[in-house]
Amino acid sequence: MRKNISRNRSTAFNAAQKYWRIYALVFFVFISAGIIFARLYILQVKAHEKYASIAENQHKVLRELIPRRGEIFMQEEKELYPLATNREMQMAYAVPREIEDVEKAVAFAAEALGLEKETLYRKFSDKDDLYEVLKRRLSPEEEEKVRGQKMAGIKLMPEDYRYYPGGELASQVVGFVGSDGENY
Repeated sequence: MRKNISRNRSTAFNAAQKYWRIYALVFFVFISAGIIFARLYILQVKAHEKYASIAENQHKVLRELIPRRGEIFMQEEKELYPLATNREMQMAYAVPREIEDVEKAVAFAAEALGLEKETLYRKFSDKDDLYEVLKRRLSPEEEEKVRGQKMAGIKLMPEDYRYYPGGELASQVVGFVGSDGENY
């Protein structure tokens, strides 16, 4: 009987010795997965604000790097008359991902900006689209309506455009610039 008990212990010990690599591998996989999940939690939950602000700043850099065009004046005796100047007006744009209630957003944008509802439905329906221009050069009334409502997903951004107070006066010399920066 004693030989049988010692043989069972010896067999159990040999089996454990035989599978130690498997146990070590399983332990290593669980530890690695735990470390990865801890790191993901730290990056996605704990440091969310930090990375969200970095992402937001990346979008703002593009706006700050665009140079302003110079102003052009005509001089008659000692007086200067502007031929081409820069004006800043607001542009309305939509971020389809941020729009919570499409019906409400379409109704608001159609009324506030005077746009067609079908066009707005098309622009708001693509949730993969990051940015949709709704209207450029907003009037002060339109700008106030958008600012006052604070609709999620509909935002304003300042935009420079070229203004020619003299109309076609010396236009062959000054040149014209389109809304996308192209000469025409």
